Amino acid sequence: MKLKLGVIGPTGSGKTTLCNLLGNDGFGDTANTHLPYRPTHSIRITEFPVQNIEGLNYRLEVDCQLWEIGGSPKLKPLWTAVQNNMDGAIVLYDVNNDSHVRDAGAFFMHFVTHAPIGNVFRGQKETGVQKIVGIGQRVRHIAVNLDDDAAYLREEFRHFVGGVAQVLLEREKVVMFT
Repeated sequence: MKLKLGVIGPTGSGKTTLCNLLGNDGFGDTANTHLPYRPTHSIRITEFPVQNIEGLNYRLEVDCQLWEIGGSPKLKPLWTAVQNNMDGAIVLYDVNNDSHVRDAGAFFMHFVTHAPIGNVFRGQKETGVQKIVGIGQRVRHIAVNLDDDAAYLREEFRHFVGGVAQVLLEREKVVMFT
């Protein structure tokens, strides 16, 4: 099974760091946030397998594509390419930055509220919860420091991938019977 997941959020929120960490380019169990900051100027795709995802009566290997888009407003014309056939979204932002929280709400509205996807995984750079206006309770929200909690983040990501896969398999089953 293949999944296309959008990784979205404001500039400087850690999207590239997250994609490198999940795609095992993060050199181990830390996120290497000490490296110099280099913003993504377009779309970057990270592909990797996620093995042994447990479903109801089966185990899956899921080929993940993380479609990361730079957070600059200048890149808004590219949003459609990321949103097209997207199976899930990761909205990443820093809760300690008020403009990130505000901008994350706009990303959420565009990519999730106005898109037909089945699941959402939302991450933050620091601990603590700051609500984004318009986010429903159906959304899973985790607070994680990418340097300190890499193993926790990877495990939460596996649960997220399993949830998205489950929704897609259920949709397939319904289509087969109609």
